[in-house]
Amino acid sequence: MQYRRVHIPGAYYFFTGNLAERNRSLLVDHVTELRLAFKKTKQDHAFNIVAKT
Repeated sequence: MQYRRVHIPGAYYFFTGNLAERNRSLLVDHVTELRLAFKKTKQDHAFNIVAKT
C-alpha cells in the first residue's frame, strides 16, 4: 500500500487510537504487545514520542 505523506524534517505528527467498540478493553488488555510493537517500529524507523500534559 502506498501512503501519501509529506516528509518534513523535525515535523510533529499527532495520532490517537481507539476501538470501533469503545466499551471494549482490548488496548488495555494487550498493552504489553502494543508497547513491543512501538519498540520494534522505533528500531526500524527513527522517531521520538513526545507527550505533553
